[in-house]
Amino acid sequence: LSPEAFVDALLARGARALVVGPDFRFGAARAGDVALLGQLAQARGFTLMIEPPVKLDAERVSSSAVRAAIASGNVRRAAQYLGRVHETKGRVVEGHRRGRTIGFPTANLDLEPVMSPQDGVYAVFARELGTGDRSLLRGVANLGLRPTFDAGRSMEVHLFDFDRDIYGHELRIGFVERIRGEQRFAGIDELRTQIALDCKRARAVLENIPTTWTELL
Repeated sequence: LSPEAFVDALLARGARALVVGPDFRFGAARAGDVALLGQLAQARGFTLMIEPPVKLDAERVSSSAVRAAIASGNVRRAAQYLGRVHETKGRVVEGHRRGRTIGFPTANLDLEPVMSPQDGVYAVFARELGTGDRSLLRGVANLGLRPTFDAGRSMEVHLFDFDRDIYGHELRIGFVERIRGEQRFAGIDELRTQIALDCKRARAVLENIPTTWTELL
């Protein structure tokens, strides 16, 4: 669409005001800019508000910066940009049940197709969906290929102080901090020791998180 057609399409859908940044571009080949948008606002009779960029520690906050932080595993920085944790959701499906045999039962999630952070181990918050229970759960999640078992890609979440059958239920997961990268262990004992350390660190991380980060979770 041309810039003019782009604006007209928005107005046809009921828009009466637009809020944009100073470098907003629109229309085919990004041909429209805020100067043209100002002219169209006068001609078409809608309100235009141009807001200055939001900055965090002198760094401009943008969708590109948010995506880059998530892709690199820096989910804490992404949460600072967004004002909330980056989240995903998935249905709990049958796994190999290895976690339960080593003392750390996990929920294996079939994730929705949204952007996931870099593979690794994360401190997470979770909420069970569709039950009316808004309890905020805490846990540690492994996202990746599970190289110790060559078990293929998955996301597995161990929820602290939780022992309930939730197969078939949906969980919403909020990524709070990347604890470490994924790694291959020599055996079950070494893996068990590391998971215990991961859980200890995740518990400490989750004790000191702004409440606003999880309000929308």
